[in-house]
Amino acid sequence: FPKDSRVKTLNGDIPIQDVRPGDLVLRPHGTKEFAEVAVREVFESYEELFNLVTTHSAILTTADQLFACLDGGYKKTQDLAGEFIGYLLNDKEVAYVRVLSIAPKGFKAKVWHLHVDEPHLYFCKSHLVHNKGGGGGGTSTTSSEASIAPELRPLMKQTGTTLSGLQKFQPFPGMVNPFANMFL
Repeated sequence: FPKDSRVKTLNGDIPIQDVRPGDLVLRPHGTKEFAEVAVREVFESYEELFNLVTTHSAILTTADQLFACLDGGYKKTQDLAGEFIGYLLNDKEVAYVRVLSIAPKGFKAKVWHLHVDEPHLYFCKSHLVHNKGGGGGGTSTTSSEASIAPELRPLMKQTGTTLSGLQKFQPFPGMVNPFANMFL
């Protein structure tokens, strides 16, 4: 996400470029509850920007950023036309809003992406997004001091992109999505 895109924390929204490994950001825990999740890596690169417009908002993002979708999966920006994606409505609950348009801005900019702990979700400009990973030949900063369960240590160095290829994570573990078949 480009400079000044806001990431949700318990202490309010902070610019993505100010997020550091070890910081805690918010993720959903159901639709109306939230939990903190640790940032493991921060990736910086130069990528083409896209304007993603929904029924409730607009966000500048990259073509391959992953967004949480109504069907419980994750899709890249470029594949979201007509989809319903997770959105933090009034800072109180996760709702799903329809993507209206996706348009390239026609230029590259410095962007930041986060790698957070399971379930690999966080809010950027109120949109529910999944780890993207580094990509783009950028650089990353990691946290070797952040605590992590011993059984998860081998996974710490893998990016969100690699993890999403190995295992499909559900945005709300253990919860049945009441909207899953509503728009079929």
